[in-house]
Amino acid sequence: MIPALIKGLKVKGYLPQPEASLWRDRWSRAPYRFSLEVNEQLEGNYVASENRLTRIDAHLKLSHRGMEIWQTTPTARTKVPLPNLPGYFSAGVALSPARIEEFERLLYNNARSQIDEKFAFALSHMPECGQEARSGRF
Repeated sequence: MIPALIKGLKVKGYLPQPEASLWRDRWSRAPYRFSLEVNEQLEGNYVASENRLTRIDAHLKLSHRGMEIWQTTPTARTKVPLPNLPGYFSAGVALSPARIEEFERLLYNNARSQIDEKFAFALSHMPECGQEARSGRF
């Protein structure tokens, strides 16, 4: 998510702090602050199997001089039924009494691709540098 975040900030006119900077003390006084918090959790089971669904919540917040001017919380959860799941795999999952690591990875990847799309959408609606947010939420 970090490369998409850096790109999204630059598109809106913000200058993200580089990892290594000779002016680190100046960055501590920057007027804008962006924070990102991501929470991934396993939530519920896929159909009647022991395989766990993934839920990913992101909280994005932009502040100007300590005052929040924009925030949003995109969320994604594994789709049930999982799109494009081969029939043989679906039958194997349903009949298995245990978790299948490969299948749980597919469930995670489905949620991850959804949150990546929602994250990019959210960043595209962030106010441009120098503009106050109109609604602040969506």
